[in-house]
Amino acid sequence: MKLGDLLDETQVRIFPEPALKEEIITAMVDLLPASRNPAVREEILRGVREREGIETTGLGHGVAFPHGIAAVGSAVHIALGIARQPVDFQSLDGEPVRLVFMLVGSEENREVQLKVLARASRLLRQPAVREALVQARDAAQVMRLLREAESED
Repeated sequence: MKLGDLLDETQVRIFPEPALKEEIITAMVDLLPASRNPAVREEILRGVREREGIETTGLGHGVAFPHGIAAVGSAVHIALGIARQPVDFQSLDGEPVRLVFMLVGSEENREVQLKVLARASRLLRQPAVREALVQARDAAQVMRLLREAESED
């Protein structure tokens, strides 16, 4: 399962101005296809916030993986945010975040979620991939870079 198959340009956002962690999370929830339903949007937001309240999802190297469980059907919903200005995510390594990969799914598809999370983590562990994504001009370039990285992975 490739990220390029689950993600499209409408689910990528570049944040040019400084933003707070909560602003990034809320904006990214709005990128998820399932959030078009207001009730589901609120459930997603609540789930992601609850998970973030347990322990930071800022895992290091400038990357965060906010995620949550919500009634979004059988699909796994993902979004990618790129912060031009570093964001304090209270990361485990103490470093600010520039790449935010959001993942939401239902309780029934946890196995798929874990596979998607592992795939994203493997790609974003590569310094060259992280740097290229942070420097991307727009969502179209982000998608091209992701697809290239996945084809080499």
